[in-house]
Amino acid sequence: MNMNKKEIRVGDRLGHFEILALHNEHHFGNSWLVRCDCGNEVVRSTSRLLGTPKRRRDKSCGCSLYAHDGLIMKNKRLHDIWRHMVSRCYNEQERTYEYYGGRGVGIYDAWRTSYKEFYEWAMQSGYTDNLTIDRIDSSNDYEPDNCRWVSMFVQAQNKGIMRNNKSGVTGVIPTRNGFKVEITRNGIKKYLGRYITLEAATNARHKAEEHFKKYGTLEDYET
Repeated sequence: MNMNKKEIRVGDRLGHFEILALHNEHHFGNSWLVRCDCGNEVVRSTSRLLGTPKRRRDKSCGCSLYAHDGLIMKNKRLHDIWRHMVSRCYNEQERTYEYYGGRGVGIYDAWRTSYKEFYEWAMQSGYTDNLTIDRIDSSNDYEPDNCRWVSMFVQAQNKGIMRNNKSGVTGVIPTRNGFKVEITRNGIKKYLGRYITLEAATNARHKAEEHFKKYGTLEDYET
């Protein structure tokens, strides 16, 4: 059977390709705009999509979908998390590099060089598709003892210093006569008082953080 006689339609899936549109109609064979599962859009001829007696069909755009023992296809979202983690720590062109690699944040060597190592840790550490990776201490590296899987809400509570922070300490806001201190946990903002020195304000913030880590609440916390 001549595979090139098979009809291709927009919307079909062939291998890891989705057929998006007819790119060019030609009597020697049409070409198609297709999207690979990795997100890359390319043009492929009918013969390359279906194969010929002398050539195997293209199953993907040539990306690394089958790298890492096939684990990318097993959980593409997790691979994206790993890829972006490496990029923001080591790619100076990455938009958020200044907040990670630019601040000296690195990645555990076994994770950086092996997606499989990261994948196995994630599967053993409670990963699910509705969670995101979070560093317990946002000033330290991505490594097993400093990482966990949390909701986006919890991660927001643990985020590092924002660009517009003027004191250099999360939750410590400079005022005309000193520093105002506050903390938000479980969707509730708690005012921790005003302090004359940055040191006193920082200590107040850290004490509240430690209280929350120990008891999981700030309802009974008094400054």
